[in-house]
Parts: sequence; C-alpha cells; structure tokens
Amino acid sequence: MGGCAQNDNGGAPGVLVPDNTNPYNALVLKGVEAKAQEAGHIVIIANTNSDAEREKEILNSFVSMKLAGILSIPTWLENYCERNVPFILMSRFPYHEPYISRVEHKIRSSFSYIVNDDFLGEYMAAEHLIQQGYRDLYLVLGSTDKSNAEGIMNLTRMDGFKKALSDHSIPYSESHILSGINTLHESYRAVSGILGAYKSPVGICINTDYLATAVFSAAYDRGLSIPEQVGIIGYDDIDSAKYMTPPLTTINQSKFAIGSQSVAHLINSPDGPGRAWQKVLAPSLCLRRSTKNIKAGE
Repeated sequence: MGGCAQNDNGGAPGVLVPDNTNPYNALVLKGVEAKAQEAGHIVIIANTNSDAEREKEILNSFVSMKLAGILSIPTWLENYCERNVPFILMSRFPYHEPYISRVEHKIRSSFSYIVNDDFLGEYMAAEHLIQQGYRDLYLVLGSTDKSNAEGIMNLTRMDGFKKALSDHSIPYSESHILSGINTLHESYRAVSGILGAYKSPVGICINTDYLATAVFSAAYDRGLSIPEQVGIIGYDDIDSAKYMTPPLTTINQSKFAIGSQSVAHLINSPDGPGRAWQKVLAPSLCLRRSTKNIKAGE
C-alpha cells in the first residue's frame, strides 16, 4: 500500500506540507517541483497547517482526484493507513527505535518514506558544542507529543542529544530540554530565561535555523557575546543561516534531495505498490562562527 507504483496515467502528484512558507518546507517543495517539471508533470500543493483533520480531508480529496500519488510531510501518521494510493512520507517517519516499535501496530512496515537521520543530526550538533568546550548544554525543541509525526521526529533528535552527552560524560538534566517551542517569541522567552542565570559558556541546540534568530537576540539583549559566552547551533541550513551575525553553525539536511528523490521514485519506480521504498539520508555539519574555534572567514 505504501510503495509507489510507476506512474503511467499521466496524473499529477499531490503534495501535502504543514506550511509552505516555512523555509525548510519551501526547499523540499522546490525539489519536488524541479524534478516533476523535468519529467513533464505538474504538482498540486496543499497546506495542512499541522492540523490532523485538515490533513485527513485533503488526503480524501486527493484520493478522489485519482492522482498519480501523494507526497507528504505528515502530521498524523494514522491518516495514511489503509490508503489505496501510492504515497511517500517525507522528512518525518518513526525510522528509529524505540518509536518504530511504538507505532508498528498502527503503521505498517510497508510505508514508503525518505527522511534525514535526525538522531545523528542532533548527536552531531551536541557533540560539536562539547568539542568546542561548552559544558552547559540546552536543547530547544518543538512538540514532543508521541502521537504525531513532528513529535516523534523531535523525540528522535532529543535521544541523539542525550546520547552525545552520555558519550562525553556530560550530566543530563531534564531542565535542559525546552520543548513545545514553536515561535520566535517562545524561543526568545525560553532562551532569555536560560541566559538570565548565566554563569559559564552556554551551548544551545535550536530545532530550526529560523528560530535561531530569536536566540541571537536573547543573547545580545542579555549583553552576552556569541560564540565566546553563548554557542548556538541550528538545524536545517536554510539560506539565511550564513547571513546571520555571526553566521550560524548548523546541521544541513538534504531538503531539495528529499523532494526531488521522492518525485523520481514516484514516477520511475519499477517495484509496484506492494513494496516499500525507505531511505534515511545522512546530515552534515556546517561550521560557521556562532560556535567557537572556527577559522575566520568560514
């Protein structure tokens, strides 16, 4: 059910995203549209606004339109069960234990997906801060609700963060995990609270580069310098990250590749609808000047 059959009906793929103005989602969509255009296809794009009921309604509509297939950055995984249409879930899927086991009674192993390795990405982020000499580390996340796809993604990142601390003998404290942070205002307020009790260099892993702008402001408003007193590492490597002051160290995800490879598989797969296509892409560390010991000009 979750595999992707070769497209021989000429129909357009439907694409669901939580918010197409989000820089990460926009770059995934660029990959989708570029590959689809190259193959002579158009795409139909819909925003779910991270709402499970809206997502379900859009899926029902897409199925009734008899599209070639569906590509989605999902919100509610159960919405994709028992769908008699080829689809690929992008960026979010419980590929990593223990989350696979927790959902396998609802989510069949035949689902097709392509994700970045979020466990490894956040491990790399925390380890980099540790290697730069930061010992007081914090992780700022969005939802950690196990019932939705975003929450599982963030829990996977949190596990990577905790493993890095453990591997480097850094004490872990639940108070250093700030979850449910989704807006610039929430990020600014949460990080201001951390930095208000500043005693030694602090390292902050922030869940998106977009929200990192608020972390920069919180540090400067507290009179603290980046990276000498506050080291900041983002996630996603959106275009604006390199233009922050100082430029933002971040974890690069293969955003364009997720979109383009999804379309390519949907159009060209010879595997048929019964076989799953499952791919985990490796992230990379983009070293810039918001963390210590980076050569000038990088």
